[in-house]
Amino acid sequence: MKSIVRAIFFSSLYILSNAHISFATDWSYSGKTGSNNWSKLDKKNSACSQGKNQSPVNIQNSVKAENNPIKFDYGHTSSNMYFIGDTMTVNFNSGGFKLDGRNYELTGLVFHSPSEHQIEGKSFPLEAQFEHEDKFGNLAVVSVLFRKGVENRTLNLLLEKAPEKRHTYAISPIHNLAAKNLLPRKKDYYRINGSLTTPPCTEGVLWIIMQRKVTVSAAQIEKMKLLLKAPNNRKLEHLNSRQITR
Repeated sequence: MKSIVRAIFFSSLYILSNAHISFATDWSYSGKTGSNNWSKLDKKNSACSQGKNQSPVNIQNSVKAENNPIKFDYGHTSSNMYFIGDTMTVNFNSGGFKLDGRNYELTGLVFHSPSEHQIEGKSFPLEAQFEHEDKFGNLAVVSVLFRKGVENRTLNLLLEKAPEKRHTYAISPIHNLAAKNLLPRKKDYYRINGSLTTPPCTEGVLWIIMQRKVTVSAAQIEKMKLLLKAPNNRKLEHLNSRQITR
């Protein structure tokens, strides 16, 4: 039995590694291990301070370029909610999107509260980041911003499955989660080249930030804050010479 549990544990870690989320316990969002010091914690994190295309950013002065339509194929899929330390992610066994003739596979979903990205200097109570990878290993993240409003029924599926007690390692299966229901109805988006928002802050990530917002109730916001041990957002990074298109 122990060998079976051990096998499941390490196979799950392999799945999580494909979500491109750092689960190291030696970094945080404040203090000596906060984002200002990530590059000092490990030489692999050098991009966190030296990179020129870091995320997140304040979305402003975007250029109208008529971005190509994005085609989502999320649907209903089996998924698992993982907790490792203070980090939470949801992994999917299928789904993705197509853009510019390239297919990106959905690997994971993470939440940040408050939002990491801002729009014209405005922050939002919650941000969902859908992580993807194409067959060449190129990374893409679709960001959805939430504004306070009516209750989000899809988000309730996640809140209901969250374990009452946080452990060093915990898994909660979620069935029939329609990830597409966390997307806004209209699919207009901002596009920018950026990075991962957690160590090692790898650059070359395609960011798709949806222009339309999705609603979440005040009660759900508070529950998510507790679940995520908020705040868990990286500070805004400089845009430098990058261009944001819409």
